[in-house]
Amino acid sequence: MCGIAGIVHFDKKQVNADLLRNMLQRIKHRGPDGEGVFVEAGIGIGHRRLSIIDLSADGHQPMIRRQNVLSFNGEIYNYIELRQDLVALGHSFVTKTDSEVLMAAYQQWGYDCVNHFNGMWSFVIYDQEKNVLFCSRDRFGKKPFYYTFNQDRFIFCSELKGLLEADVKAVADYDTISQYLVLNLVETSEKTFFKDVKKLPAGHNGILDLATAKFEIARYYDIQFLQPVNALSEADTIELYKAEFDRAVTWRLRSDVKVATSLSGGLDSSFIAAIASKKYHQQSSETFTAVTASSVDPAIDESHYAKMVADHCGLNWVVTQPPTSTFQAILDDVIWTQEEPFHSTSMVMQYFVMKAAADAGIVVMLDGQGADETMLGYYNHITNYLRHTPLLQKPDVFLKILNHYAVSPILLTQLYVYFGNSALRAKRQQLKWGMLKKEFLGERLDFHVIDELARRSKGRFFDFQQWEIQVEALPKLLRYEDKNSMRFSIETRLPFLDYKLVEIALSCNDKFKIKDGWSKFIIRKAMEDHLPYDITWRKRKFGFLAPDSEWMADKSFFNKMIVDSKILQQMVKKLEIPKQDNAMIWRMACLAKWEQIFNVEA
Repeated sequence: MCGIAGIVHFDKKQVNADLLRNMLQRIKHRGPDGEGVFVEAGIGIGHRRLSIIDLSADGHQPMIRRQNVLSFNGEIYNYIELRQDLVALGHSFVTKTDSEVLMAAYQQWGYDCVNHFNGMWSFVIYDQEKNVLFCSRDRFGKKPFYYTFNQDRFIFCSELKGLLEADVKAVADYDTISQYLVLNLVETSEKTFFKDVKKLPAGHNGILDLATAKFEIARYYDIQFLQPVNALSEADTIELYKAEFDRAVTWRLRSDVKVATSLSGGLDSSFIAAIASKKYHQQSSETFTAVTASSVDPAIDESHYAKMVADHCGLNWVVTQPPTSTFQAILDDVIWTQEEPFHSTSMVMQYFVMKAAADAGIVVMLDGQGADETMLGYYNHITNYLRHTPLLQKPDVFLKILNHYAVSPILLTQLYVYFGNSALRAKRQQLKWGMLKKEFLGERLDFHVIDELARRSKGRFFDFQQWEIQVEALPKLLRYEDKNSMRFSIETRLPFLDYKLVEIALSCNDKFKIKDGWSKFIIRKAMEDHLPYDITWRKRKFGFLAPDSEWMADKSFFNKMIVDSKILQQMVKKLEIPKQDNAMIWRMACLAKWEQIFNVEA
């Protein structure tokens, strides 16, 4: 895992190598093990290295092969299999890196090489023969690619901080800010919170023609519906899922440095811990490590579940419990790390997990992102399931859901109505944010995201899940994951988001996804032989919650940030700080603190 950066001057003006190095210095945490710069007339490409596979100097980047220059952030998990295929096609290799495999794949298949990769990536290849810069981002957007582009120059970087170091102005984008405040949406478009700074969309390539200064973006991947999988029996579906999950974990254990896992005690992280620990023991004498964040609020603390898993699997269990006093002290660093406002304090809990992992000497972490989206683990999935249940069966399913989840009949009914009605959701938020000026409640808002989610909720689960994964739910979680982990020079790997496993999960018959009121039914059945019953069939889902009742008790701390914000002053008719709504207070305060830290022009 690494950091990439680059500058292109279309008039062929010499790139300032020192400026490029300053960009790289800003993202040093993404790659503390080495730095490289390539500069020639009109173009400069930089790289920061975090050594994971082949720790020798052979992995240095930018990597140059023939007339191609590569700067690559990510991992190609199937690089061993790909290298064998490429050797059979006549290619030879001088390193053991996946980077060299990537370059050979480009030489062999051109832009189509990405369709041969199973992994996560953000990379550029400067093809000197074609005189183009080939840019690509992985299928689901696990690795970031930010850029700014005008008639004079093209600048890209793994982080926004790097762009700001290259004299890109920090100006507020009010469309993005309005979406965030009112609809609690982030990462739903190519725009960022910084005006004129964009991100290459997940599953897309970008081709920058250096002669014409044209940048063309094209999708190369969309989630495929696999009809043969949909036709399988329940037993065969479970066996197929188990086999592919096993393969996904195996590939993500490929590393020349220590690998560990995050363990909340929930289904997803527990399943990873169980499978990964067994495989790890086969190749290492070390005990497999799991890192857990324990909450100071016992009502949302899952650590007792995590302990059950750690004991059952014989894990080296590392526990961190962030005290309330630490929250305020590290908030600046968390927002500096995330670079843009984020939707809840749960991301701060994840920050503490990564810090604890780094303190334990861990470089690679497995994590459970993607299981909820691919196997229907959220409350809105349960209500959709209820919505699709035939009328005469609804009462029985309703009662089973109440029995399996910590939810009251009234709340379940409210969620049933709320998640299926985008107009109701939009109106509720507009009323809550009535303090804002009219333009920020209307013309600047794009309701398409929640409208489309509600529309798809009435059809097959595949279409609904596809929208969540590609647009509405998953992109923000992947941003948080990447920024929090890389802040501590840790690479996180996500087995549930292996694209082949995702396609199997989304394609399996809907009646197996949630069964008898149990969400994640396929995962639960796959887990039965590996974990205790109380973990596999636990009823209450906590989610990755933060102790807001403790962390946000001191309202004066947040209020001062809010009233000092020039951005909020531009947006509100009369600034009113909601006294009881922690979610609203957080979004306003997070925005205000971001504005201050990055010195954003209102």
